Amino acid sequence: MGFDFEDLFREAFTGQRGGSGRGRSAYVTEHVGDDIEVLKTISFKESIFGSKLKINYKAVDSCNTCQGSGLKKGKKKSTCPTCHGTGQSTHILGGFHMSSTCGTCHGSGVQIAKNDECGTCHGNGVEEIPKSTEVELPPGIKDGSRLRIPGAGDAPFVAKDAYNRTRSGDLIIRVSVSNDSVFSRENNNIVVNQDILMTTAALGGEVVVPTIDGENIKLKVRPGVQNGRKLTIPDKGVPINRNINNRGDLNVILNVKTLIPETPIQTALLEALADAFNDKNAKRTDSDWKLDLGDDNKNDKTITYDENDLHPSHLNRIGKFLGKFFNFEGNSNNTTTNNNNNNTNNNKANKDKSKKDSGEKQ
Repeated sequence: MGFDFEDLFREAFTGQRGGSGRGRSAYVTEHVGDDIEVLKTISFKESIFGSKLKINYKAVDSCNTCQGSGLKKGKKKSTCPTCHGTGQSTHILGGFHMSSTCGTCHGSGVQIAKNDECGTCHGNGVEEIPKSTEVELPPGIKDGSRLRIPGAGDAPFVAKDAYNRTRSGDLIIRVSVSNDSVFSRENNNIVVNQDILMTTAALGGEVVVPTIDGENIKLKVRPGVQNGRKLTIPDKGVPINRNINNRGDLNVILNVKTLIPETPIQTALLEALADAFNDKNAKRTDSDWKLDLGDDNKNDKTITYDENDLHPSHLNRIGKFLGKFFNFEGNSNNTTTNNNNNNTNNNKANKDKSKKDSGEKQ
């Protein structure tokens, strides 16, 4: 709390101060203000190359009218009537004298009379004012990182005098990096998902890939490249250890897009391609086409599923659930059984009527 106990006891018992001659501190208590945390959102590119930000916020600071004293001009603080200027309150407990910090003056031994208070801060010595500061974000900063600016936070809620030492808190800037529609980050690497047509993947070719630097790179793709293939471009990633000259890699992930025929000509060309590669599983427009199961699978039982049946819609799922819940299937079976019984009874009645008519004619 600002006391040097060695000097205090040395002076009390020997009448001498510390060997250094500096004596005890002039203040009684050190007050520290609160930290202020500000959220700042930056773009993905700014997180890679760094940027300079201007932060506007509000903070508690010394009153400009009284310069933090809490007094009107020409006025002085008076002795605290509770502790009589000692800054300590004495209590007797079980025959022991115990001292604690005075609750009226908070250990300063003085206080400000109501008529002597500053009209702006009302004797507090501080007020909330708008502040602005600039901070430089380092290159390669991650999402959720925190930057600390010492002394840029709130001042303590106490008036300045010779018995109090005040120190403002810190300003903490929490960085949030926005998602990018093209790029993403993976440790020190940047990832780009690049779509290519299946014809390019089959025959090979060239694709143009963007970079975070703003330039494009032309990549040659070999024939027969598979979906999910990763191509690595060095020194186009995230700066390592805030060094823009030492960067990670740019990983390009190839996503092979399947062609969907939209015209009869496209359908015919794809069927011809399937014939050329002896693809017997691909569907044909010929109505006589059937899946070739091969000699080994002809005698096996094969169950056919449509793709739509593998991923039923929510409406179909609800219908099936309600059908089980209300036992629609059982009611349907009971209805069928009742209909069969009615048909049997009707047939029997018709036969009896025919016999009766034949007997009357005879």
